[in-house]
Amino acid sequence: MVFQAAENRLIALLHNRPRTFAELLKETWGIYPERLADALRQLERKGLVEFHPNGTWKQIRNVGYHLAVQNSPTATTQPIDIDKSLSAAINDYKTLVDGMPEPHPHDFDWRFSPIGLRNIAEKVFAHHDPTDRVCVIAAPTVFVYLTLTGYFEHITLYERSHVTINWIRGAFPGIAGVYQHDLQHPWPLDLLPQREVLFDCVIADPPWYQDYYELFLSRAKEMVRNGAIIHLALFPLFAKRAALRERTAIFSYAQNNGIDLIELSQGILRYETPLFEKTALKQVNYEQESSLWRIGDLATFFVSNKTGKDVAVNIEEGSWIEFVFDKSKIKLRHREPIPPYYEQPSIIQLLPNSPFLPSVSRKYNDRDKIDLWTSRNQAFVVEGSHVVQIMLELLILNGLLVQIDENEIFRKISKHFSIDSTTVARDCAPVLETIREILDRETQEGKNGR
Repeated sequence: MVFQAAENRLIALLHNRPRTFAELLKETWGIYPERLADALRQLERKGLVEFHPNGTWKQIRNVGYHLAVQNSPTATTQPIDIDKSLSAAINDYKTLVDGMPEPHPHDFDWRFSPIGLRNIAEKVFAHHDPTDRVCVIAAPTVFVYLTLTGYFEHITLYERSHVTINWIRGAFPGIAGVYQHDLQHPWPLDLLPQREVLFDCVIADPPWYQDYYELFLSRAKEMVRNGAIIHLALFPLFAKRAALRERTAIFSYAQNNGIDLIELSQGILRYETPLFEKTALKQVNYEQESSLWRIGDLATFFVSNKTGKDVAVNIEEGSWIEFVFDKSKIKLRHREPIPPYYEQPSIIQLLPNSPFLPSVSRKYNDRDKIDLWTSRNQAFVVEGSHVVQIMLELLILNGLLVQIDENEIFRKISKHFSIDSTTVARDCAPVLETIREILDRETQEGKNGR
């Protein structure tokens, strides 16, 4: 079933335990309260979410929400001391990993340092409850560390190296959910989870190449449910010459496949330099610099279940020019190529009762009517925009408001269009007064807002 992204997020939050309206509001990425209430009503009508039977929508802030019985997991969440768990796991990890086989370049096996592992875990814990089903792909040390924390009840590892898989099975006798698989090949049917146990979380460390990231994202999406979160180790901006272009392409690929970037944590991933890289650096006399220099970013994505490319939006009609004074910006739209002749100008408030627009939404009904728009959200409809532009150019110069006599303004307009100055004064006087009022309000609002 396809949900809107906000509804997917709510289902994800309620997957493991009930939450209050306030808790949902805090964890739904800046959603407007009214929009949250609408989404909860919609999920209730679909029979997916229930709220306390004694609650009403008037008491919405105190109501506890939970998934409908048929959708709720049976697991219970036990309180965990996160900091204590992470610290203890690091100590256990350092002891255990000493016996792990050396990384091999064919496996692109750069392993995280202890601080890198802890940073990953803290970010992951912030998005997930202990009962979330977690899938780790090509990051065996992350699997080992998370297993040692004891935080998650269900963790699965997919790793291409037989040697690494065998070591992990030996280090954790009787452990389940550890599989060898190379993502270049489709998932075998026996490795694909059933619909009711699809993963809530994927943590992956792909090789630092664009085609691998696209492969990992597509494979991960096959394993997760709607509303799942994917945490992806990402090469930093200066990792290679084409890093910025490739990162942009990766983000575009993800978005076009219903995987939306929600958080980018820069420089939190710290890697240990593997022996094969130390050896390579030694060959070019950089052996002394071969310690913990490699870092990475952590990109967190939300699986919103959109498929295919987003429908293209219409570009706003006309072109905008900008004027700036102090910290305020004035934008003026020309809807057609500027005509060479004079047009009688006019400026009318978009709303009759206030110059200030009550919305910043792109979906606001009258947004397309706006021709003059300020950074304080004053909005106006304009005729004769090329004449208005001349007035603004004379009133705002080098980022400052200019004190200029109105007759001088009229004279310049008259000269520009070779038109009688009496006509210009008659037509432009009320418009000039309106512009000055707009600028005054902008200045006053700016002072009040600081």
